[in-house]
Amino acid sequence: MTSSPIAVGGGGILSSSLLAIGADGGGASASSSSINETNYALQLQTNHSGVSFILILDGCVFVLGLLILFCCLRNLRLWKRKKSSSSNNNFNINNTNNNIGSGNTNINDDKNERNVFKRFFKRIYQFLIFESEYERIGKLYGHEVSVYLWYSHQMILFTGLFTLIGLSVLLPLHLTGQISNSNTMNNLNVISKNQNSTNIETDSFLYKTSVNMVLSLTDRLYAHVILFYLFSILIFYLMYRFVNSKFVNQYINMDGFENDSNSTLNMISNYSVLLKDIPIQITDNTKFRKSVESIFPNLNIYSCRLIHDTSERIELQESFENSIEQIKHYEYVQNQTNKHVKLIKLFESSKKGKCCSKIIERVDALNYWNEKKVKLEHLIMEWEETFKNQPKSTGYGHVIFKSIQDASKCKAMDETGLKLFKLNNNMMNDNTTPTTNILLLLVSMIQMIQMI
Repeated sequence: MTSSPIAVGGGGILSSSLLAIGADGGGASASSSSINETNYALQLQTNHSGVSFILILDGCVFVLGLLILFCCLRNLRLWKRKKSSSSNNNFNINNTNNNIGSGNTNINDDKNERNVFKRFFKRIYQFLIFESEYERIGKLYGHEVSVYLWYSHQMILFTGLFTLIGLSVLLPLHLTGQISNSNTMNNLNVISKNQNSTNIETDSFLYKTSVNMVLSLTDRLYAHVILFYLFSILIFYLMYRFVNSKFVNQYINMDGFENDSNSTLNMISNYSVLLKDIPIQITDNTKFRKSVESIFPNLNIYSCRLIHDTSERIELQESFENSIEQIKHYEYVQNQTNKHVKLIKLFESSKKGKCCSKIIERVDALNYWNEKKVKLEHLIMEWEETFKNQPKSTGYGHVIFKSIQDASKCKAMDETGLKLFKLNNNMMNDNTTPTTNILLLLVSMIQMIQMI
């Protein structure tokens, strides 16, 4: 969406001028009907591709970009309608007196609409000019959102300036230009030889905005070249401004950490907090969430997930996949050689002192790996049933908050949680339930080891 105006805006004007020049030169030296038909097609293209089409397209992209920015900001709830105390009082009066209340409601609605439009244009001005607004978005919703909106901001500025310069410079230059005599004679000759062709109206507004109006004026043609370099410098400056902004550098460097592909920082969200030393008695995510909500009641939690021990399941899966590969391998060997491959299987017998005897047995390779595959399937099914009933906990868990501010508060409240445990620990008595003990133990052992 954002890159199309660059290609159409810059390339469209220059390509139109090249086509028009080619048509002019061809009309002067053409002697055959094929050349005239080609020039006629080129001339039609130049007549129907002017500054107005480019400006309309660029203006549509500019307006569309503003609408997308507005929708993003609405979804981020940066335009919350604030209800004043006076409006609430008027609403209470409406319940007692309907006639007076209806008039006050209409007045308040008009004021609210005016305030909405006023805040809208104020926000648009701030988001198009000030970089601090995007830093504020990054603190509230993360670096990803602020970087995306900051890039959209650069493209909106480019398309807006492109439209403004085109309307103020290019369009007047074309409208006040004049048609060269060679182009007019060329059009008449082509039309006379192509009677079935449509007549070209040189008085139309679209034709007056085309490059044909400035082909005979060298100084106005240079304006296209100058503006092309101007737009190129402008887009490079906006990209330089985007890359060198403060929060973009923070996003690239992950707040000062090395952005290594093998690092776990790339897999952790800015909204998540990793907890360790969680009691192994807590194996259910629902209980874990209730425990965390009781510890941090004022924070908006999106989800809580325990990290379960699945190392045994991973080993079983690797062995199962290996058995499948071995079966495919020996089936291929058997099909190629038409022979059954034998394997040497070793069995370790009972050890007496330092002596160790082994029994050797030859088995069929396909039968051996098929039997092992069936055993692994049963082991995987048993592990999954056991995991559903009683999962193993690793003592780690992720808490994902709805905002980065809540995640920061969670980290800051770590010491507060420890103090609460010490206070409650002194007040504990024999009537304390096991659930309370687990909860207090969780409060004492929560340690924030990483928050991005």
